Amino acid sequence: TRAAQNAGPGQVGGSPASPAGIDTSITRKPSKPVSVDTVTLRFVAVGGSEGAKFECSVDDGDFVECGSPLALKGLQEGSHAVRVRAVSPDGQPDATPAEAIIVVDRTAPATRVTGGPLGVRNERKISLIFDSSEVGSGFVCSVDESPLQACAPGQGLSVGSDGRHVVRVYAIDAAGNRDPIGAE
Repeated sequence: TRAAQNAGPGQVGGSPASPAGIDTSITRKPSKPVSVDTVTLRFVAVGGSEGAKFECSVDDGDFVECGSPLALKGLQEGSHAVRVRAVSPDGQPDATPAEAIIVVDRTAPATRVTGGPLGVRNERKISLIFDSSEVGSGFVCSVDESPLQACAPGQGLSVGSDGRHVVRVYAIDAAGNRDPIGAE
């Protein structure tokens, strides 16, 4: 029995050996949410696998014959469960299919600036407090339309010279979706 049973995103999924001695292992799947509608999985049969075939089920659908690599096309936004089972040459399926959870996220997070300096300041660095509508988002910032750079809430951002400055912050979620508007 393997410890990686029905693994979540970022883990290689497998299942305990079935009574028929054939087992299925998913060897490649997305490690984080994706923003594309086509995802490719790779899988193998182990133990009694000579001449094995595969069957796949998506979102609790019926198992149908499939092969590795498997390109899943047209995935809608949301979470999708893909189960894969090897079938031995004598027709015995893996009793405990391997499973991959694929999260499709095409929605950009919203960025909010919730605090920062007010009024005239005589400082070369300013700190802003900001957050995102999606937990776990990263951020990029631009000072006075400079190139975007990674930033974090409360981090001092160099403004360089006296005068009025505009800092724009954009949230980027785990799937790589960036807030198209940002906040300042």
